[in-house]
Amino acid sequence: MFRNKRAVVVIILGIILAAVALNRFYYYIQLDHWTAQQKAVQAAKKGAGITQVDRIDSYVWDEAYYVVTGKNKDGEQLLVWMREDGSRLEWELASHGSNRQQIRNLVEGRSPGAAILRIQPGKMKGAYVWEVFYKYNDGSGERYFYDFYQWKDAKYIVTYKMSKH
Repeated sequence: MFRNKRAVVVIILGIILAAVALNRFYYYIQLDHWTAQQKAVQAAKKGAGITQVDRIDSYVWDEAYYVVTGKNKDGEQLLVWMREDGSRLEWELASHGSNRQQIRNLVEGRSPGAAILRIQPGKMKGAYVWEVFYKYNDGSGERYFYDFYQWKDAKYIVTYKMSKH
């Protein structure tokens, strides 16, 4: 009886130790990313006057950007694009561009039945864009796609089709 209790205690301690080790490993791996996001938030607060942060998106295409979405002291929604290295900070009022729902509607119209996995703001060839990542069966099989739309007016730019999986 005592031997079984000892084995149970050892197993439970092993599981707890493994969980703690995995947690620390995850924390260590994510720390640089979280630190960069916090720098983007601080830059958006200082440079663009954001007082409330609603969302942070990490965008990588031509260049890497953090896009902070939030509100200023007047309650206006802003999007702030910060280059990953912190060398450039740009912002626009959300009302000066299109929104996620408009883009979702366009993608669903172009590709009915698509499973939209992500819609996020970004920057491509110097212009603000919406990047849409989705899964869709285009007749030749299920694939992943990236669509890009102009942020300002939701005009379609291009689609990149990934290989079949």
